[in-house]
Amino acid sequence: MKRGETDVKNRILVNVTPEETSMAVITGGSLQEYVIERDNKEHIVGNIFKGKVKNLLKGIQAAFIDIGRDKNVFYYNGDSLPLSEGQTILVQVVKDAMGSKGPRAVTQISLAGRYVVFLPGAEYIGISRKICDEKERSRLKNLADTLKPKTGGLILRTVAEGCSAHDIQKDIDY
Repeated sequence: MKRGETDVKNRILVNVTPEETSMAVITGGSLQEYVIERDNKEHIVGNIFKGKVKNLLKGIQAAFIDIGRDKNVFYYNGDSLPLSEGQTILVQVVKDAMGSKGPRAVTQISLAGRYVVFLPGAEYIGISRKICDEKERSRLKNLADTLKPKTGGLILRTVAEGCSAHDIQKDIDY
């Protein structure tokens, strides 16, 4: 490649406006990742909070949990986790507040990386359903078995297809 030329097959594109920042990662000429961050202070999806159970709704197996914001988060307790008022609990927000409704949260925390989703409260290994090649699925399962931390589970994402053990290990470490 000559000086001043750009490699259009491998690029990171960033667009910044006062309202949002968007980023695209292109590898080998195809889109690998696309992320949008909006400048909205109320956007808390994915955030993890230590909250306190405020109200139990036993009839629908749910609770409202105070996470220190204007509105308590709604938590559906379908897995029958024993809860009591005043109890401290870790939750991850999965849906922002809309209108008069508060945010929605779960207790099954997940931390997404580029190739791997780490599940601190689980012990299983999952492979993306979009990876159809059985040889590749088996290879990734074996890799995950050897790389999995002592505690916690892993889900290998679609973009992990063809990745080396080194790349996957770096993502887990991160």
